[in-house]
Amino acid sequence: MNRITLSLFLVLFAILPAIGQKAAFVDSLQQMLLEITEDSVRVRILTEIAYEYWWDENFDKALPYAEEALDLAEKTGPRFLKILPYQALIDILYYQGEFEQVAIYLPKLQTLVEEAKDTTGMQFLYQTKAVLQDYVERPDSGLFYYQKALALNTSPKDTYMEASIYNNIGVIYLNIELYDRARSYLWKSNTNSKIIENDYLLSFTLLNLGYSYLEQALYDSAAYYLAEAHTYAIASEFKESLGNVLTYEGLLFLETGQIERAEEALNEAKEIFVTYGYKQNLGSLLPYLADLKFRQGKFDEALRLAKEADVINHPLHARPYLAVSAKVIANAYEQLGDSDNAIKFLRKYNDLKDTIHRNILLQQLATLEVEYRLTDTEAELAVIKSEKEKEQLKSQLRTYLLLIAALLLLVVIGAVWYLYAANREKTNHNKRLAAEVAARTADLKNSNEQLRDYIGELQNFTHVTSHDLKEPLRNISGFTSLLERRMAASLTDETLEFMELIRANAQQMHRLIEGIKFYSTLDPQGQHELEMEAINLSDMMEDTRTSLSALLQEKGGLITLTGDLNIIHTAPEVLQLVLKNIIENGLKYNRSEVPEVIVKATATENNYEIAISDNGIGIAKEFQDQIFQMFKRLHTRQEFEGTGMGLAICKKIIRRLGGEISIESEEGEGSTFLVQLPR
Repeated sequence: MNRITLSLFLVLFAILPAIGQKAAFVDSLQQMLLEITEDSVRVRILTEIAYEYWWDENFDKALPYAEEALDLAEKTGPRFLKILPYQALIDILYYQGEFEQVAIYLPKLQTLVEEAKDTTGMQFLYQTKAVLQDYVERPDSGLFYYQKALALNTSPKDTYMEASIYNNIGVIYLNIELYDRARSYLWKSNTNSKIIENDYLLSFTLLNLGYSYLEQALYDSAAYYLAEAHTYAIASEFKESLGNVLTYEGLLFLETGQIERAEEALNEAKEIFVTYGYKQNLGSLLPYLADLKFRQGKFDEALRLAKEADVINHPLHARPYLAVSAKVIANAYEQLGDSDNAIKFLRKYNDLKDTIHRNILLQQLATLEVEYRLTDTEAELAVIKSEKEKEQLKSQLRTYLLLIAALLLLVVIGAVWYLYAANREKTNHNKRLAAEVAARTADLKNSNEQLRDYIGELQNFTHVTSHDLKEPLRNISGFTSLLERRMAASLTDETLEFMELIRANAQQMHRLIEGIKFYSTLDPQGQHELEMEAINLSDMMEDTRTSLSALLQEKGGLITLTGDLNIIHTAPEVLQLVLKNIIENGLKYNRSEVPEVIVKATATENNYEIAISDNGIGIAKEFQDQIFQMFKRLHTRQEFEGTGMGLAICKKIIRRLGGEISIESEEGEGSTFLVQLPR
């Protein structure tokens, strides 16, 4: 597990009362299985046996029982009977590191829990989705799903589940080095874990608290919390928990120069992970064991362990551990005299520690937190409105009943007085509700203004930062050219090649900064209205041909406009940018003898539709959802130039215009981008 995220079984721990008992209970369940013929009962027994083996960390035995339970549930019984077998399979496969298989089962489970309106099942689903976001390096999506799980944990509140979610949110902030924010959630988890007196939960939460202080070199605090975690891990009798604690105690000893104690702790943790088949945990341990061997001067062994860690961590996208391995490998190669490989892995280490990547994640998380607070406020307003409507209905019913009672009993004076008092109370209550709604509305307006200010500050920050970043790039490029002129007589071909590489990378960085700056100024909240006007597509295409004339001449390409639509109402400047970008990609990512891009414009009842088709290299289906992400490139810069931001900018522009953009493509068969804009 990456920076120890609690396992998915926490949700099911409250569902299955038999989980966690010993071998005698498994024997009794297997005996029941031989005697019982009712399919629904057999499904539950098979699922419980699977969890018993899972609890004993025997995943190879657990998997067949879970699969048999699902097969039986598929053949017989109601659809909701499949929910528990699916959850068992997901838990087992997650622990085996089979994330692709987990992702396949999730949509099927989601359909079942939605049909059954199973709140606990939905919480399990959201937590599973959140944990998988760590695998694809999307902490913002992980935080989103944890918040949805917390929103479902209302009445009665599940303290066990809440503690696990708070721990996992803390882990998200640990992974992006926001330690104070991480500890605020970990303390919440620790408090809830103490309330329910759960040793397993306490060991994980205290371990993560210790790790947060270890990362900040606050070794005394780290030692205290890791020692507490060690105590609870032993009490929980859960081997994975003990192995994780030993791993970070070994890291603490390593950082404080206690080499022998570090070696003892790390080797003990390794023995646990190997014995019980904890592949992910072994991946987090091996980089630190490799670092230990390097510090002991055993460079070949350090190299072997670090590469072994890479084999495990690379498919898991475990960026922090890959970074540790890369640094150890670079240092080992340097000590062994292999400077080329040392430089190669040092570059890999720098890429993995990329600050731009971290800053983008921070921006996404900050925006998500603001949106979550706004959503929370809107939910409160909806509750107040609902309560007001219910109170009005109750008041009306009460009035009618009182009128009937008054007529029957002929107590006219009493009835009139009661109605007067009830009406006065209703009026006062409505005034209080109206005042509260007004206050909430003011809060929401203030939050919106803060969000607009926040976006403005981000855009200003991006502008200032891009200016400051471009200045050293200009200096790098300029001084490289100056060196080349002044030392022309003494420069070798290799040196000239290095200088050209420096200039090329500086230019690439300059384009990347310009792209980020443009992306950040696209006004996503619509604070400034776009100027809409009627435009002639033929004229726009001529302008595009002119701007791409050099590329057309170089590639021998063609651009053709077809369709029955020529005049559309839109914002010409930004649409021109979208069309130019997509057409340019169609010509650039093209190995045809005559590259061709066909632009077909049509109109439906509600939309303008512009289809841009090319005969280029095409895009495989598994990558089509990724091409609109920032910095996502499917080819190296040696094959095709670019910043990896063009299509992300296009998507943001089209969304700003109120439209949608999509792609249809087959690898090697060209691509068609469909732009739909409202009429």
